[in-house]
Amino acid sequence: MTTPIVVAGPSHVRGMKHQLAIGNVRSSGRPVEWIDFPGTGTLSPHFQKATFTSEPMDTLFLVPDFRFGNKAVVNPKIPANHAAVDRSLISPENDAKMYSAVMTALEAIRDKNPRCRFVFWCFAGREEDNRFAGKYFENGVYRHPTWNLSDAEERLGSQVISLRPLIEHPHGRSFRIDDSQHPSFLGHELLRRLIADPDIDLPTTISDIVSTSTQVVVRATVPTVITGHSHWLTRLDETVSRRLVRLEGPVDIVDPKTLFTEPPGRGTRVVYVSGLQRVLRPDPLRRATTETVDELRRLGAQGADVRIVPWENKVSVSPAPTRVGQPALWSAAPEFAPIPPIAGWTAGVAPFTVEDFDLEHDQMPTVPAPTGDVPFREGARLRPIPTTHGIEKLLRAVGFDVSHEPFLDPAP
Repeated sequence: MTTPIVVAGPSHVRGMKHQLAIGNVRSSGRPVEWIDFPGTGTLSPHFQKATFTSEPMDTLFLVPDFRFGNKAVVNPKIPANHAAVDRSLISPENDAKMYSAVMTALEAIRDKNPRCRFVFWCFAGREEDNRFAGKYFENGVYRHPTWNLSDAEERLGSQVISLRPLIEHPHGRSFRIDDSQHPSFLGHELLRRLIADPDIDLPTTISDIVSTSTQVVVRATVPTVITGHSHWLTRLDETVSRRLVRLEGPVDIVDPKTLFTEPPGRGTRVVYVSGLQRVLRPDPLRRATTETVDELRRLGAQGADVRIVPWENKVSVSPAPTRVGQPALWSAAPEFAPIPPIAGWTAGVAPFTVEDFDLEHDQMPTVPAPTGDVPFREGARLRPIPTTHGIEKLLRAVGFDVSHEPFLDPAP
């Protein structure tokens, strides 16, 4: 199919667009008009004024989370109220208001654009996570008090692409990479195929994607602890939980506080992923650096074999748009100079580079300028969330045996 299609939605759509641009996802073969507004609700003027909501045209609409823009229950006339989630306004009453208003808006889009196909990506993912956690079951039957996927899909009828087969598949959770329901590489492949042909047989397609994809399998041959304060570490934990990455052998992900109350044995390899980043303001940076130095000193005193991995800083000092991080950490960021020689030992800094395909789509506050400067705003918080490729690259850099193997079915 080569006819043009509109693909609209929140950050999931922006992520898909980015992954296509950097080559992590193959083209669907169709010309695509991307309409993406991260963290923005269906009721936002950004979506409501888009042409696909009022005129017939081929469209794939990834419906945003029902709570996005929940501040609109207070004042819908302020455009900013249609973005993000105000946690202070989360309540059964407000959830019910948002659900009713969003469903009414979706019905209006359906009626005006009979070629719009709806995908409840966020909704399905949250229901799947609830089911996985055993929430909202009564007598063995799942029933959320406010919203249920089957009700929403039935209400919009034949224009919905039902994701029931996905949440009922044993590897369904692996199609999302975090609790915000961002697609994993499996999810991006599913979306790619839906863009190419919204009428594909979903159960067959899901099974084919799983059977032709691989898990990242990480093996440790010596006792190893992975710890630190980094977005990279958070994402590793999420990918392990969702079975995109499998850890084998004597390796654990450990919170630093737990690490110091239950010290690792002498000779244990400790991979310390630092969250230090030069875009912090001076006072927070000094505090964070002091905390890091203290933790590394204590690890050294315990006889641990420490490998420092400066993930955040490596990304922030990378000078080119491709973010190939050639500058050495300590010369590029002199504020970290006190870290290497501590208490008579030297922590090894793992050598690695960071490139665009190692990073998720919208986690950089600004785009590096063509001059090579990195124009971060003063005090901007860098959130360099790694892709699965970025996780794999770092683990290889610190000496893990990393391979790609078929997905194993989860234990019953």
